[in-house]
Amino acid sequence: MKKYIFYILVISSIASCSRDLGYDYKIKQLQHKDLSYNELPKEIHDYLSLITQCDTSLCDLAFVDPADSSRFRFMVVKSIFVDSWIAYYKLIDIDMNIIYRIEQGEPSPYIIFDNKLYIPDRFNTLYMGDVDQARYTEYELKNEK
Repeated sequence: MKKYIFYILVISSIASCSRDLGYDYKIKQLQHKDLSYNELPKEIHDYLSLITQCDTSLCDLAFVDPADSSRFRFMVVKSIFVDSWIAYYKLIDIDMNIIYRIEQGEPSPYIIFDNKLYIPDRFNTLYMGDVDQARYTEYELKNEK
């Protein structure tokens, strides 16, 4: 019986490791800087003000430039142990063939503009109306693999 438990643990470890190989970069390991709302580009200010004024529902990935919507895809990666749990997210740059890993628990929306990813420091900034109070982390996306 102990032998079977050992094999199950080994196989589970291998399966979880192989699942993590499905990305090129972790977002947290990219070059980044912390910005206040006032330090964000004007285009992001305009975008965020339109979203809050319209009070529309927004998915996890937001494109300031609509042309980027054909370049990037967003994917939810489920846990191998409990299918309803989210393990992490993938941001896929189709043009560059690069996959980024975003850890579960990062506040959204993930805003893409000018080959950069902006993530707020808190949840529900759009719905609570405090986009101007949040701080944002600006990540430099890669230009090549």
